[in-house]
Amino acid sequence: MAETILPSYYHQYRDTFSSQVLLEYDFRPHNVTLGDLRLTGKIDKIELLGSSQVNVIDYKTSNPDTKAKALGPQGEYRRQLVFYKLLTELADQFPYTMVSGEIDFLQISAKTGKHLKKRLIVTDHGTAELKKTIEQVWQEIKALRFLEKDVGCGECQYCVV
Repeated sequence: MAETILPSYYHQYRDTFSSQVLLEYDFRPHNVTLGDLRLTGKIDKIELLGSSQVNVIDYKTSNPDTKAKALGPQGEYRRQLVFYKLLTELADQFPYTMVSGEIDFLQISAKTGKHLKKRLIVTDHGTAELKKTIEQVWQEIKALRFLEKDVGCGECQYCVV
């Protein structure tokens, strides 16, 4: 599969590649914390845009034609980019400001016949909301609330037993 995807990807984007990048940037050495919770993550690619601003890129091998919901306001791909912004903000040693995030699909879209990228702007409101959610869930975990039988959505495979 990679033998067909990567040459096609290279051909489509070869004129846009930048050498000003950080690859597989690991936040573990930064010792990022939110309260007493340690946060970590590894970003696939960080593009240096100048003036200490960056665009964060996350590569996906999934089918882009089926991921509109994941890119939506409450979608998991968007939330991942929001988490990366939160991580970059909380990492005292990270010298850049994340101004955008991008989901880059390696698979070709059957609808367009091309590789797709979706750049998203992550707002301060988005990071504040995620921060609040992380803090709330962490408090529930520490209180062992997940052991209570009546907690859950009641719809997913973990809640409907």
